Amino acid sequence: VVGRLGLHEHWRETDGLALNFRQLMMKHMRNRIRLSRDPQRAANFVVLRQAETPAVLIELGFISYAEEEKQMRSTEWQRQVATAITAAIEDYFSKRKAIFR
Repeated sequence: VVGRLGLHEHWRETDGLALNFRQLMMKHMRNRIRLSRDPQRAANFVVLRQAETPAVLIELGFISYAEEEKQMRSTEWQRQVATAITAAIEDYFSKRKAIFR
């Protein structure tokens, strides 16, 4: 039971860190690309549950939709997405670093 409690606390902590990162990601993405009406959906994916560290899954579109495929092939769109992701990562770690000073 004690082992499970420790795992539960670890998962809760990583979920909280992932939530912080997800919020930063949305902040940076909103300024650069068009988002769906509900961009912060949550799901119980194994890839996210079994992560030892905070994890987020970024769904950028569906290639089965011609308009979204065209958008994802755009070099400018790819640059905007990469810039938003990079900014969110930098923002996340700068905030984490400030906490541990």
